[in-house]
Amino acid sequence: MARRPVAVEGVGGTGNLTGVTNLFSDGSGYCALLTSGGLNCWGSGEYGQLGDGMVNDTATPVAVEGVGGIGTLSGVTSITSDQEDSYCALLTSGGLNCWGYGEVGELGDGKFYTSKPKGSATPVAVEGVGGTANLTGLTNLVGGDFVGDFDGGTYCALLTSGGVDCWGYGKQGELGNGTYHTKAKGSASPVAVA
Repeated sequence: MARRPVAVEGVGGTGNLTGVTNLFSDGSGYCALLTSGGLNCWGSGEYGQLGDGMVNDTATPVAVEGVGGIGTLSGVTSITSDQEDSYCALLTSGGLNCWGYGEVGELGDGKFYTSKPKGSATPVAVEGVGGTANLTGLTNLVGGDFVGDFDGGTYCALLTSGGVDCWGYGKQGELGNGTYHTKAKGSASPVAVA
């Protein structure tokens, strides 16, 4: 039997997904950035990485909700993944929202999600360094995971000031702040790279 491409359906299985400007994947699911500045995601959702408030898989796209499950996420300019079941979206405001797996602090909201589902099924705002206010003034974002250790990922953000803030898994020194995080394995709030 020949394998053939199929069109991705729209939210709720209505029509086909349109208005997509970019695609992203964490390796088990996909998110589409829309011309409207919103996001639609589908695939694996066991840690809430689809951002729709649920912790289950879906074969059709769902709209990513706003922070706290209010409305839908908007003003997204780019999105990245740590390749460990979490996503972060850079916003036109220069702020950042993350969702999905968060056991080692990769959501950047000051929390380690250690009980099931070990993440947030709706976006959370990333804190500033030291847990003060929200992180702002971002121009770029990179996510990654430590190969061979499936405990979680790390994010680093480039700031308009030229500085870099990182958060998440830091057992091997990935956060760049001179610390090897061995007990909690990471930082749940951004730290400035030394």
